[in-house]
Amino acid sequence: MAKRIESPSSINTFKQCTRKYYYQYIIKYPTVPNIHQVRGNIVHSTLDNFYNIDTSSINEENYPLKFREIIQKLFMNYWNQYKPKLHSLNLNKDQEQFYFEETMLMLLNWTNHFIDDFKTILSQKKISPQEAFFTLTPIREKEFISDKYGVHGFIDAIHHIDDEVHIIDYKT
Repeated sequence: MAKRIESPSSINTFKQCTRKYYYQYIIKYPTVPNIHQVRGNIVHSTLDNFYNIDTSSINEENYPLKFREIIQKLFMNYWNQYKPKLHSLNLNKDQEQFYFEETMLMLLNWTNHFIDDFKTILSQKKISPQEAFFTLTPIREKEFISDKYGVHGFIDAIHHIDDEVHIIDYKT
C-alpha cells in the first residue's frame, strides 16, 4: 500500500478518534456535511476574495464604509451560492437565521480589525489607500508539502508585517 500523505485535518481526525480516521481516510466512507463545514466554506471564500476587490473607489474618507459594504456583499453572494447545501442540512428558519447573523457578525468583526490595521498603515507610512490595501494583502492559499514527513496542506493566509510573519487559518 502506498504511503499516505497526511493533512492537518487528517492528523487532527486521527488525534480525536483513530476509528473515525480509519473510516474517513482509509475506507473513505462519505462524510455528512454539517453547518460548521458549510459556514466555514462561506467564510473562507468571503475572506479570500475580499483581497481581490477593486480598490480604485476607496479613499481616505470612505474606506471604513466601503470595506464593510464589500464584506457584506461578498458574504451575501457566497451565502446565496451555498443555499442548496444549507437547505440540505434541514435547518429550520430560526437556525438558519442564527447562523446567518452570527457569521455576518464574525465577518464584520474581522473587517473592523482590518480597518484598524488599514488606518494604522495609512497614517504611519503615508501611502495611498491602494498601497495600504496591497500592504495588508497576504499570500493566500499557499501549499506546503513535505515528502520527508509525509504531510501536505494549505495555509489560508501569510501576512508579512514588518519583521514578523503571521500564519492565518480562517476559522468560524
